[in-house]
Amino acid sequence: MLDKQATGILNVACREVSSKKDFVERLAQRMGRELTRTRAGSAASMKMKRAESAGLDVTRAEAVLGHPLPTLDEVAGDLAEMAADCS
Repeated sequence: MLDKQATGILNVACREVSSKKDFVERLAQRMGRELTRTRAGSAASMKMKRAESAGLDVTRAEAVLGHPLPTLDEVAGDLAEMAADCS
């Protein structure tokens, strides 16, 4: 983005909106892990306000870069690969 001399607010993230549950499950799957001690819940039931999903509008960043940002599966795969490299 520096090479493109982009200015202003640019959201750089996965190009898909997902629930936090979907993200954790996808990451575990890509890491070859089974989620055995987890339980699903709702952010709405928490005392402190929390977002139900994770996602940002990345269309401006994609336009500046000239290509799509990664999908949820690509992000989970990259994170799993980085975690494996740290082991």
